[in-house]
Amino acid sequence: MRKQPRRAGSDASQYTDPEAEHLRTDREQFNLAHKDTYTVLEGFPISAAVHSAAPLPSNEDARLSALESLGVLDTAHEQRFDDITDLVCSIFNVPIAIVSLVDKERQWFKSCVGLNCSQTDRKSSFCAWTLVPKNPEVLVVPDATEDVRFQANPLVLNDPFIRFYAGAPLVTTQGHRLGSLCIIDRKQRHFDAESCRLLCNFAEVVVRELEKDAARAAEQRSLERVSGFQQSLEAESEGILLVDTSTPDWNILFQNEAWLRATGMTREEVHGGKLWHLFTPAGQTREQVTQEYQTAISKQLSFTLHLYHGRPTSASTRRLVIAHFKAAATEHINSRTPLVGVPGSVAWRNGEAGHLYFVTVQRHEEPEIGGRDGVQQGVEAGQNEAFDDVQLGPLLGQGGFGKVYRGLWNGAAVAVKIIQHSGPLLVSEAGTDMKPVLSRRPERKVSDLTTLKPRSRNSTRPQHLEAGNVEGILTLQLSHPNVVQTFKAATRPLQSYCLDVTEETEDEQLFETWLLLEYCDKGSLQDAVDRGWFHADQNGHIDSRTKPNMRAIRATAHEIAAALAYLHSQDLLHGDLTGGNILLASSDADERGFCAKVADFGLSRTLGSEPVDTGTYGTVTHMPPELLTTGKLSKSADVYAFGVLLWEMYTGQRPWSGLGQMQVIFHLTQRKKRLQFPSGTPPQLQALGTRCMSAEATERPKFDEVLRLIDELDVD
Repeated sequence: MRKQPRRAGSDASQYTDPEAEHLRTDREQFNLAHKDTYTVLEGFPISAAVHSAAPLPSNEDARLSALESLGVLDTAHEQRFDDITDLVCSIFNVPIAIVSLVDKERQWFKSCVGLNCSQTDRKSSFCAWTLVPKNPEVLVVPDATEDVRFQANPLVLNDPFIRFYAGAPLVTTQGHRLGSLCIIDRKQRHFDAESCRLLCNFAEVVVRELEKDAARAAEQRSLERVSGFQQSLEAESEGILLVDTSTPDWNILFQNEAWLRATGMTREEVHGGKLWHLFTPAGQTREQVTQEYQTAISKQLSFTLHLYHGRPTSASTRRLVIAHFKAAATEHINSRTPLVGVPGSVAWRNGEAGHLYFVTVQRHEEPEIGGRDGVQQGVEAGQNEAFDDVQLGPLLGQGGFGKVYRGLWNGAAVAVKIIQHSGPLLVSEAGTDMKPVLSRRPERKVSDLTTLKPRSRNSTRPQHLEAGNVEGILTLQLSHPNVVQTFKAATRPLQSYCLDVTEETEDEQLFETWLLLEYCDKGSLQDAVDRGWFHADQNGHIDSRTKPNMRAIRATAHEIAAALAYLHSQDLLHGDLTGGNILLASSDADERGFCAKVADFGLSRTLGSEPVDTGTYGTVTHMPPELLTTGKLSKSADVYAFGVLLWEMYTGQRPWSGLGQMQVIFHLTQRKKRLQFPSGTPPQLQALGTRCMSAEATERPKFDEVLRLIDELDVD
């Protein structure tokens, strides 16, 4: 039987974890052996030159304001949140689970299982790292001792001896990240994509509860409610239940207060109960329902059931519940909530959590079953996918120009990018009936790019329309081992979009393009930098105290430069060359275990030798000064961004970390600040990086020369 975990505030003397005691003894011996390397700070031995806090997100002020407005900090523990942390401990079989809210200088725990504390300092917070990515995604740390961000963390070196961590960001309806719902173990673990999705759904439940309280308080004070709070109030009437369909009676694992109100049931009646002991299917037997929907469950499809609570033969006492079942490990509970990405480096899929279903109920009137106005029972249709032979999986990431999902194409792993734009990119084979357009690698012509509409600084057009996206056309023509391959693409029209342009109203047809892309299973270059992969020794052991691995840096830089040399030879500018847009795929060609591939051509365009004026910018931390001040764009912008990537790989840091977008622009354009390589940097690498990041575009080398200089780097 699984040991009951310790909850924050419990008597520590009554809880002894033999594994933690064993780890403590081992760590004390380690600290003694390395006493000359480590210093002691407030009783915690940490590496003096290594451990540092997560960088501040660019929207830190707005994020803190959103957190404060909820009024949740330093409130008492509540059973509804404790139910969630207890449940995730049980489902994932971990000793520790926390609802952590990241404040200005601390992380505070609204609910905590397995630790005898209610907060820690922010510097040691794992959860603070969930605030850093540009778009929200799950943070998975399989082994903290092999990740430079956490190797010297006091929570790793000492009690609770964190080894494994997975945290789903708590994202409000307005997009602010408050902290995370996290699980922790004292041993190394692997975490798959389905588990990430399941953890995200529990995080969504946490946010619903937090925002519901704030919405109630705002209503009571007769304050004007913002749209996000309005949605929370609407969600308050939606009951949520979690059931295990692998058990004969579909055991109930969790229920919220809204479910109890919607069904008229009590917590004592539902908690730990069985669905088929409480409800009777309308018009069917339990055996018929479980048999009929077994196939849908095996495929993790959604379905709807009409259920009676009470005596089904008594019209006066029975209550009809229309229950919507959604696979907990693959779908969002509510499609209106902000999407959270799953790291591309985690495995997908093993189906271990496929039997868990969230059940929502929004109405309990008794319509005429099967009538015109009734909600029909049955398996719900899935997403209308553009390719019949592609199965869409978890979200990998999203940006201003589209979303990227994991997928299976005839059993092979692929990435599926979905972009919305104005003006068709690809001509379908049957008029308005969209059919997949296979890659034919047609000869590139400038006329193909006439839909490109650079964004002006004063434009109010949505990004997916401003981009005039040409990615589908461009990537189908590219063929290089270090450029992510596009296998096929298809475009279909969406509903018309009315847009006010220069005081004239014109109707524009909105289109959707699907790109089937090569899947890169090692994540992004940004992930590799953050985790310290360029500080790995010849045996693959990562240690932040070792010198940067110049062999790995040179090999990766060569692959990126080769891709850019190829793109520029095709008169194609990338336009947003960042660590997040360089993907890594498994490779046994050298000791790194990966190769780099340039991806994401959402801001790409054809460009000759002369600069052009533009109002469309990529990521400001990787943009050259002339683009920020004059709007002049040339191929040298990619060279500048490449120099920033060299700096990142060598230093293991993010450029301009902790500064907001306007602060970065101010430092670059007004104060003339530049990224500086640290002392001890190999002279050849420093010279190359400095030239690439020159303030003068004409002083930056072309990529043919960059490749030659990389080959000359001394890596010994």
